[in-house]
Amino acid sequence: MLIRTHRNRDIPAIARLYYDTIHRVNSHDYALEQIEAWAPTIPDAAFWKERVSAYRVYVAEEDGHIIGFTELGADGHIDCFFVHHQWQRRGVGMRLMERLVVAATKEKTPRLYAEVSITAKPFFLSQQFVVIKEREAIRRNVKLKQFAMERWLVA
Repeated sequence: MLIRTHRNRDIPAIARLYYDTIHRVNSHDYALEQIEAWAPTIPDAAFWKERVSAYRVYVAEEDGHIIGFTELGADGHIDCFFVHHQWQRRGVGMRLMERLVVAATKEKTPRLYAEVSITAKPFFLSQQFVVIKEREAIRRNVKLKQFAMERWLVA
């Protein structure tokens, strides 16, 4: 498995992975109405091109296929963190998180933080994140339960 910075040609695979993971994995923890509000369609390439310009985006690649991706803001904010449904619990998330920690440490970013889904909460807890508070996100007028979580990298 290779963890690398994304390339523009990865954008269609990233968009598809985002949609598929929400519909195939997060659907175990959220109602259909919530899933449809969160990801009603596969976001188009223009949306993702604009989005990735605001973050450092890392992808996990296996045999030329994108099997996971994450976005890291300059302040340590992790926005997206998704692993392909067929690659869940196979170390992809751990490798992506390791890359984020290395990048943040190198840049002297003191903490990583994210708004984490019900589905992702156990993984983030296993990666030394703590819950700061439970919150609700609103997507297309539908509430989704999330957790504000953080991990301090320096004392």
